[in-house]
Amino acid sequence: MDVEDLLQKHALLESDINIIADQIQTVNKQAEKFTTEEGPDGSGYNPVEPQLVRERMNILNERYNELLELATERKSRLGDNKRLCQFWWDLADLENNLKEQEQVLVLTDTGRDIFSVNHLLAKHKNAENNLDSVRRALDTLEKQGNDLVGEQIPGSETIPDSLDSINHYYAKLRQLADSRRKTLEGGVEYYQFFSEADDVEAYLLDTLR
Repeated sequence: MDVEDLLQKHALLESDINIIADQIQTVNKQAEKFTTEEGPDGSGYNPVEPQLVRERMNILNERYNELLELATERKSRLGDNKRLCQFWWDLADLENNLKEQEQVLVLTDTGRDIFSVNHLLAKHKNAENNLDSVRRALDTLEKQGNDLVGEQIPGSETIPDSLDSINHYYAKLRQLADSRRKTLEGGVEYYQFFSEADDVEAYLLDTLR
């Protein structure tokens, strides 16, 4: 059973606890008349010791408060577990995103003309923009992860190592991105030079005719 199912089940339990609270309130209201020395009808006759009734009422209230405290603690634990599961899910999703960008960044194709290299450069810039988005998402995840670790949520012990690993992976991809962008920009300049040289040569030939 996943944490969402457990939270839904807990919500049903809380509804039952609220019903119990109403029942206890009704019972206590009925029992109040047996806690006075005058008795339930004011005649002074009491079929039961008032002190005994008060003790039973106190026990009932204590048991309910214990139940309420247990429910609150369980809800808190389930909430923490949900946060932890969401963190790991988001971290895995972010890592998959990085792997997708890596496929673009490790390309060795540098184009064969000005048009193809510009196409590759545009594709590369899109990957770099995606890396920027990943960085922002990673910063958010780091804060969430550090909060989980700081709160000593069970299961958060491996978060620092996982964050270090994905930060290292990100830094490696950023280096790849910088290197490939320089290569592609150099290719643009290279093909641009020959394109302009061809234009000048064509102009000169046309002028000399």
